[in-house]
Amino acid sequence: MDEQPSAGTGAEAPLYATDYGALATVVEAVGTSCFYREISAFTARSLDCRKRIVMRYSAFDTPAFLYNNAMSDEAVDFYLRGLFRLDPLRKLSREDREPRVVNLRSMTQRPRVEPDYLEQIFKIAFIYDELAFLLPTLGGLTVAICCERVHGMFTDADKQHANALLPLILALHRRHLQSFFGNRRAAPQAGGEDFAGAILILDTKGEPVFSSDAWRDSNLTDEDTATRALEARGEGAPYLDLGKGALVHWEELETTSPLAPGGLILSAERRSGETLGISGDQAIEQFCDKYDITPREAEIFRLALLGFPNAGIAGQLDISVGTVKNHRWRLYTKLDITTERELFHLFLSEVIAFD
Repeated sequence: MDEQPSAGTGAEAPLYATDYGALATVVEAVGTSCFYREISAFTARSLDCRKRIVMRYSAFDTPAFLYNNAMSDEAVDFYLRGLFRLDPLRKLSREDREPRVVNLRSMTQRPRVEPDYLEQIFKIAFIYDELAFLLPTLGGLTVAICCERVHGMFTDADKQHANALLPLILALHRRHLQSFFGNRRAAPQAGGEDFAGAILILDTKGEPVFSSDAWRDSNLTDEDTATRALEARGEGAPYLDLGKGALVHWEELETTSPLAPGGLILSAERRSGETLGISGDQAIEQFCDKYDITPREAEIFRLALLGFPNAGIAGQLDISVGTVKNHRWRLYTKLDITTERELFHLFLSEVIAFD
């Protein structure tokens, strides 16, 4: 039997059949604050990745980072200031409540038209190649374990491996969530946030069987909140507005729910922006007007944002590579930048400001 390679600098070695210690570490972490750190490390190692992020996506609230060793503090701040509204995983977590593995790079195309131009820019600016495990949970939440490669792309075999790994990751995740009830919590936490894990569970008769600390301690939820939420639900409303940018929404529990089979879970959240109030075409037009960019520079600018190299831009516009380089140099001079990274950052910063 081959010896298992030791961990070194760079990407960690792939998971071997004899490396049960890594899985044991995850099991030991179930129900603790280090669970997402350990399960993401296990998942990333098994996929030969070094960088990983664990996100919590809410039904209405701003996403939260549960673990992160991939994005800089600057990038995190940039994301939370508004770019999360372009995050394709946030969109998927709301549209599809089934556990799944997603490869964002394989989803990335190079559209020339709306409606997903800004979303594609987000992927190209923030993601090299990423496999994400989407794990829906109670209260409209989804936890995403994202494993990123910075060199080389995920192969079809890697994607098959990830899908084979999904049932194990999902089972550990569900066991972790069940433990939160015993700890008077019921949702993945991110420290220092209002309403993180603020839930109330009702049985089929509308009687409360569980409330989290966050629900009881909030100054926006009280003894009448459940009654008002049930009345709003009966009237066909999608949620109950609590005022001050907060709301309560609901979700029916499965008949196999351990606490309230067939009951209802009420979740309180802050309401963040849903989508950007500006289209890709509008953002390009306003940006070009602001910086006095010519029509030809604007064409090159649009294609550069979609990741086209100079030769690709030349082919798209039927001009020489030298002409592209000259236009690009003038564009960078106008914008007072020197790198493509600065180009993405400046444009996306303006998108937030325009919105």
